[in-house]
Amino acid sequence: MSKKVLAGAGIFLILFLALMQLVLAQPVLARPLTQASNGGLSLQNAIIDEKVYPGEVLVHRMMVSNQTGAPPRDLQVEIAGFGQGLDGGFIPLPADQDVSPYSARSFITAISNPSFHLEPGKSVEVDATITIPQNLGTDTRYAMIYIHTPMTGDISGGNVGQILGISVPVILTPQNAVLNPIGVIDQAQVAPVVSGQPITIETYLKNTGNRHFKVTARAVITDSSGAQVTEIDFPATATSLFPTFRRLIAFTYSSLDNPQGLKVGKYQVDVKVLHADDGSLVDEKQLSFEITQPYAPFAGVDLYTVSTTCFNNQVPGTVDATAKADTKIIFEGTGAVTGCVAVVKYPQEPALKVPFEANLSKGGMAATGVKFIGINVTGFNQGLAHVEIYYHPGELPGGMSTDSLFLATLVNPNSFWSKLGALEVQSGAQLVKGDIDVANLVNGNTVALGGTKSLSLAGALPYIGGCLIALGLLAVLILLVMRQRQKNEKKLKRTK
Repeated sequence: MSKKVLAGAGIFLILFLALMQLVLAQPVLARPLTQASNGGLSLQNAIIDEKVYPGEVLVHRMMVSNQTGAPPRDLQVEIAGFGQGLDGGFIPLPADQDVSPYSARSFITAISNPSFHLEPGKSVEVDATITIPQNLGTDTRYAMIYIHTPMTGDISGGNVGQILGISVPVILTPQNAVLNPIGVIDQAQVAPVVSGQPITIETYLKNTGNRHFKVTARAVITDSSGAQVTEIDFPATATSLFPTFRRLIAFTYSSLDNPQGLKVGKYQVDVKVLHADDGSLVDEKQLSFEITQPYAPFAGVDLYTVSTTCFNNQVPGTVDATAKADTKIIFEGTGAVTGCVAVVKYPQEPALKVPFEANLSKGGMAATGVKFIGINVTGFNQGLAHVEIYYHPGELPGGMSTDSLFLATLVNPNSFWSKLGALEVQSGAQLVKGDIDVANLVNGNTVALGGTKSLSLAGALPYIGGCLIALGLLAVLILLVMRQRQKNEKKLKRTK
């Protein structure tokens, strides 16, 4: 046999052995973690809220700092109009979009450092000069100073790349101001009701006055007889609603306080939006919706399998649903809660947008699901949930090691699965632990217990057989090459 043929056979043998290693141990790649960061920028004096006189000149001093260890930054400072999104977030507006009659953009007459470079651990002072006109009037006026890294589009949030920025609201109130904090609900609707999905009530409040204010809201649902089904509170908004802008006030209801669900019929909703400071009424709206099929918080699940716990201005602590759902949840940092927690163990994987066993590239975990737990909470605004799911040895598929077990959940908006934080497997207690933000459980979510199976020798036989066939074909090819070579050598001897 020639050296070239032997070399080829050796290479094939090495590849074959490497393939066998891959076949007999199939690790599942972990999904890369995505971490949020503020980029290391910080700002002192990040709001301008002043009572002013006509003709007055103010200088507001800010200090922009770049955290030690953060990358160097090139920053720009823009004078912008004041804008606000439906979620209450601030939006800096360019001059051509700043059409509010309450704009103070033109009052900001100078910026001391309109652009500068900021090294890690360093700070730069930025002064804004504000010149109050003589014809100020009696309305509160608004503007914004936007400190940001360079952008690829306009500052209104259009065609932009990744931008690190800080918005500084500017609020200027005349000494003789006439304040009129009023608003109107200009739109309200109830989305079509689907069992297993939260009932969603959306109201839009527009500030029709000349002064910003914070709100709370309450929605009362009654049935066709007028009996109250539930009352849902919308907490005080973190940011005020500013003049000319609208705010989405959304209520969701999953009937966790009515474990029997809701019957078919017509229902009424009364929505009241209140001033957060004194509870006075801003506006009120009545609307209705219809349930055409019996409604339950978890679709396709018998109600007796759902474990529900409710709280009335209480710290939830531990919710033990092991009797029905093999699950215990320990809440931390929630504060006092008026709401409910419902937990259910699905008989099989529920119909989800992304299957648990799907490949990583398709948003799945590329693993085998052992059990699927539905968790739905209402009335929670903050905190962490320590989830504990118990298993029985007989529930684990053949070849699945307890060391491979983990908990995962669908990341909103159900685009991909992700492992819970602080994962821990206690095989002696037949328990898997993990942490999830409570915000990811509001309106319902699924937590899956899963793992990976090591391929046994019996399971690997089809792969081994395929490799042996390939090796046999290579051996036949080598023999054919050798015979052809011998024939050529004999012909060469005859010609000589």
